[in-house]
Amino acid sequence: MKLYFLWLLGFIMYCTGLECWKCIGEWCRDNPVGDYRVSKTSCQPRESCMKVYYRMYDNTSRLYESVTRSCSMGKCVSLGIDQFTDCMANPRIYQIDGCSLRSCCDNEDLCNSTAKHLTNQSVILLNTILTVLFIRFR
Repeated sequence: MKLYFLWLLGFIMYCTGLECWKCIGEWCRDNPVGDYRVSKTSCQPRESCMKVYYRMYDNTSRLYESVTRSCSMGKCVSLGIDQFTDCMANPRIYQIDGCSLRSCCDNEDLCNSTAKHLTNQSVILLNTILTVLFIRFR
């Protein structure tokens, strides 16, 4: 009975939708926990939490930096440090379009803070194993 309850609890948590931090601005790079300027938002199915760092220089040599945390619109594709570094090394891109460093997660609510967590696949695997054990040893 305990295994069934744990499985049901895990399944309900997985199916309730993902909640992410939501903010935009230079100050958004800090840990969002406890910041009054940050809110929580619920994602739609097949969306992920994301954190995007954006940086560019304009033609007057003014630096613009911003961080955005929110739900992705559809599948989120991470842009790693290598892509960011390559972009920064190309003045034409860096000074016109700017460069982004994007991280995506869908492993648990509010995962677009600063911590690392398990993946949803791990939760699904654990629920499957618990279900099989429950059915087998009933």
